[in-house]
Amino acid sequence: MDGEWEKTETEGALFVYERQGDPQYGFLVLNRLSSRNLVEPVTKELNFQLQTPFLLYKTKVIENKFR
Repeated sequence: MDGEWEKTETEGALFVYERQGDPQYGFLVLNRLSSRNLVEPVTKELNFQLQTPFLLYKTKVIENKFR
């Protein structure tokens, strides 16, 4: 995946979930920096990087915006 890593205003507890529909897996971050939580489906477009104690990720550019 090309491009730079971009910091967002999302930090907090990470929850991984499984569901019956597609995509089958995803994660939720209960954001402690604002009232807007993050819900992200796990797809092949995700790129993860572990920088203890943080788990960083990025997605492909969609409509000229990072998700």
